[in-house]
Amino acid sequence: MDNVKPISIWKAALLFASTSALIIVAVYLGIPALQRAGFTFLQAYLACFYPPFALILCLAIAVYRLEGNPWSWPAFARRYRLRKMDGKTWLWTAGLVVAGAIIATGLFPVSTWLAGTRWFAPPETFPPNRATDGPGPACTSLLSHLGV
Repeated sequence: MDNVKPISIWKAALLFASTSALIIVAVYLGIPALQRAGFTFLQAYLACFYPPFALILCLAIAVYRLEGNPWSWPAFARRYRLRKMDGKTWLWTAGLVVAGAIIATGLFPVSTWLAGTRWFAPPETFPPNRATDGPGPACTSLLSHLGV
């Protein structure tokens, strides 16, 4: 199983584009449609944002079976390279989380600018961003959407 060949760059691009399209449709069309139907933002977000990821997981499992792999956890874990994390891996994980937080904080002005452009702006039906008083859920907490 460790000799699984990578897919071509074109197949990878198609896979990325198709899964991204699912998420974009859910966020830009699904959430506003549910809000117009009377759902709160949080309800619409939960109903539209996570199902595409569940679909991707189901597709991964279906492709696993189509490849002819045995239906067992050891075979599944080996195929998807799921291994127990050791101390060194946990250190890398912690370091990358900290680095990601620092980078995201440093890029906040860029994300605020991008959110104001036509191509990256969140739908107008999204609740206001507490950090910029503009539309969009960035930098708001789940609790703020619940009114806490």
